[in-house]
Amino acid sequence: MKNFILKYFSDIRFWIVFFFLIRLYGITDPPLEIGHNWRQVTGIMVSKNFLEVDNNILYPRVDETGEKSGIIGMEMPIMNYMIYMISYVFGFNDWYGRLLNLIVSSIGTFYFFRLVKVFSSPQIAFNATITLLVSIWFAYSRKTMPDTFSMAIVITSFYYGLRFFQTNSKIDFCIYGLLLLVGTLSKIPSAFLLCNLAFPLLTKGIRTTKLFLVLAVTAVVLSITCAWYFYWNPHLSETYGNWYNSGKGITEGVTQVASNLGGAMEKFYFSGLESYVCFAVFIFGIVALIRERKKIALTMLGINFLFFIGFIFKSGDTFCTHSYYIIPFVPVMAVVAGYALDKIARINKKYQVTLLLIISLEALANQNNDFRLKEDQLYKMQLESFANSISYKNELIAINGGENPQLIYFAHRNGWSVENEKLCDEKFLDEIKSKGCKAVIIDKHKFPGFMEKAPFEKILETDDFVAYRL
Repeated sequence: MKNFILKYFSDIRFWIVFFFLIRLYGITDPPLEIGHNWRQVTGIMVSKNFLEVDNNILYPRVDETGEKSGIIGMEMPIMNYMIYMISYVFGFNDWYGRLLNLIVSSIGTFYFFRLVKVFSSPQIAFNATITLLVSIWFAYSRKTMPDTFSMAIVITSFYYGLRFFQTNSKIDFCIYGLLLLVGTLSKIPSAFLLCNLAFPLLTKGIRTTKLFLVLAVTAVVLSITCAWYFYWNPHLSETYGNWYNSGKGITEGVTQVASNLGGAMEKFYFSGLESYVCFAVFIFGIVALIRERKKIALTMLGINFLFFIGFIFKSGDTFCTHSYYIIPFVPVMAVVAGYALDKIARINKKYQVTLLLIISLEALANQNNDFRLKEDQLYKMQLESFANSISYKNELIAINGGENPQLIYFAHRNGWSVENEKLCDEKFLDEIKSKGCKAVIIDKHKFPGFMEKAPFEKILETDDFVAYRL
């Protein structure tokens, strides 16, 4: 029995499947969890509109742009389009993205293990993969968001790229290029990992022809990716008059990060690994690399950090306030932590096992709230039936959702998601009425005093919502 347990507990595939099964808990939940529900519903809107409006992948659209078309500039909606194709066959459900991301991220985690094992040892790869599994990836790999999705695809592409150097297989070369394109288009911060192409340059025995081929296809992939993000997206934004997050100028970004340095640092020492103990192990790993003069490892770590600093400055205050922006750097931190745990195991194997257990328990405890929906949020699931009682689906509405489009998504309508104050502004109300807005829906939980102030005819009222004819 002991040998049986050791056999499976030391197999990373067991743990990947184990954590996959754990994250199936609540997989069919609507996007009501506290952490970044707004980001999820924005993406789900795009999938829904591919199904209901237009399935052209070049023109993603959302619902909260008022009288406009809803077409926006965003990451290439590959994940959203996959959700649309699943919905086309099985009917629309907003949890498909959760399961899709979980499957792809889990596969990517396995390739992360295989990739790390190529240039280190099986034990370091095992430690690093467990660290990655319980990090911020644990929660975000089951959200309808492309962050771990794209990173998993790029990591997998790197594995095949590295294998191409060893096998000279054309299939490996093609898989590398195709997956790299899909991954970087899905989320451009994943392209940050391309700095690791410096590794073959630091390694002896790599044929120049192979390196040239890999760099050439990488350049083609980057050209296509940059065309999407820096030509097509601005074009969509200018043509259709909707938002596009193009990041900050470097000077502005540096200023914003400097003014919120604590928020930026927190992403490293907590949000990324979700464990203070694991961050301490990560620091120990850096010290061990320096003491042992691991020049190639330290060079690669320095290159990764410098490139990521550039990404931080491009993101500006967005990096400081959104936890998921650290996701691209977490695999790097996991590798260093895995190396540190291997050093500890050489002192005493029990210390390593104990630390891995403590790290896992701390990280999972810090993320357990993401798997439970608060009962006081479930009323939002009734919003579509409420909206159906007072308007047709093609009629525009305004709702007091503020910057979070969650309410307008659950209403299954197009229109305006605005702050409470806007709905007390007669000038604003006249403006949206002239643009075709037919009704105002108020979430009473967010604006309980509005009923006494309403200057127009009430259509319908429940315990949670009240609607007025505009």
